[in-house]
Amino acid sequence: MSKTKNKTKHPVFAVITRIWSLLFLAASGGIAYLMYYADILPAKYQYGGYAAIGVCFLILFPALFFKRFKMSRKVICLVLSIALVGCYAYGGNYLYKTVKFFSKITKINTADSSLAKRVSVTDDSYNIYISGIDITGNIDTVSRSDVNMIVTVNPKTHKILLTSIPRDYLIKLPSANYASDKLTHTGAYGIDDTLGAVEDLLGIDMNYYVKVNYSTVLKLVDSIGGIDVNSDYTFTTSGMKSIYTFNKGMNHLNGKQALAFARERHSFPDGDIQRNKNQQKVMQAVLKKVSSSKTLIMKYSDILGGIQDYMKTNFTGTEIRDLIKMQVRDMPNWKITKQNMVGTDSTEFCYSTGADQEVSVVVPDATSMEKAVTKIKQVESGK
Repeated sequence: MSKTKNKTKHPVFAVITRIWSLLFLAASGGIAYLMYYADILPAKYQYGGYAAIGVCFLILFPALFFKRFKMSRKVICLVLSIALVGCYAYGGNYLYKTVKFFSKITKINTADSSLAKRVSVTDDSYNIYISGIDITGNIDTVSRSDVNMIVTVNPKTHKILLTSIPRDYLIKLPSANYASDKLTHTGAYGIDDTLGAVEDLLGIDMNYYVKVNYSTVLKLVDSIGGIDVNSDYTFTTSGMKSIYTFNKGMNHLNGKQALAFARERHSFPDGDIQRNKNQQKVMQAVLKKVSSSKTLIMKYSDILGGIQDYMKTNFTGTEIRDLIKMQVRDMPNWKITKQNMVGTDSTEFCYSTGADQEVSVVVPDATSMEKAVTKIKQVESGK
């Protein structure tokens, strides 16, 4: 008799918990599906997550759905299930943003995809070409390529080499029957011309590219809480809307400051060469902070949301997932080194500016290029 009373004592509450149990079922299935679809966790974490979801479901669902359980147990299970659904919603938001991010930045046409010389990004060495366009806003807007950097990655030795090329380097423009032009002008003709010109100049493959612009730097640096860079000089920027002063030594920079630091060249005796070095300092600081476990966990959602509209790449979603899995699984301590290619200042007729006037260019130095290529190949081979 007492058992019957216990089962029917709170019929409304029993109905509520049964309805909630179905919502809990949907939430559990939903988060498991999102984990499978996003596919960014290493296998041991992925399967561990499935197991945890399954165990929690098996413990909580029966008490919520069936009437035979005591009121006290139903209340405890209801509270725990609500907390879990909150956790699922939080995790689901991360996973949704991840899928959305991959979809946006890898949305390229067939021609751009064919530019890739694909490798196993977790086993083989490869070169990524960073093309930084000198505008803010839409990443598809065509403009000059002011940042030209080769990022050589060896995932086995955990070494990264940053190689900067002067923006005014004299190159051969593939789309204009290899007419002479400045490297920065290739950005106006498309990423295929930029990659083709650099591959022709150095004789090495650019396996992938990442196209960014001013907005990428602003959003990315702010999303990770700023960066610390060591300046070689005390200097004040010029020719920009906002004026910034940087001190020799360590400086903590927000997005706007980092962009100004990377753009300035008139304050230095060697102009564009020092600007390239400062761009490398910004890149190194960003890579170091983004690859740390604390930043990945605490800022992951902010990073994806901040840069998804201002970055484009011909990495596939699967390749990016593999890189994330490797970083989460191994948490490798990447060693980053830098080098700069140099040349001789001169004036030349360029294809983009026509035959009416000569413009300032940097004539490539053969010895500098040879040394740069040798170092790239050494990193690739693991030496």
